[in-house]
Amino acid sequence: EKKRKKTTAVSSGGIKFETFSLDFAVRLMNFIREGMLEMTPPLVWPRIRMPTIRELLDMGESQLANEVKLYGGYDNIAWRLGLCIDTQEAIKDDIGLGKIER
Repeated sequence: EKKRKKTTAVSSGGIKFETFSLDFAVRLMNFIREGMLEMTPPLVWPRIRMPTIRELLDMGESQLANEVKLYGGYDNIAWRLGLCIDTQEAIKDDIGLGKIER
């Protein structure tokens, strides 16, 4: 696999767009879909939730977990893909990425 040149982030209207991978997004959405297919309806919260980095790691998806960090973190990826988030997990991720202090 060829290494791509790292592109720079672009800001527009106060929103910062980091580099992103469509391949990563498709793999993450497929992972989420597979988990949802195992659920028994009716769902208590009929929303598609972003898996936490811990959940990805626990399910053996370390590459997806690393790419979540690479492409902007838990809340950023959830926002880009229109997924619901666990607020506490977003805070832990922001602390881990150094975006905020404890």
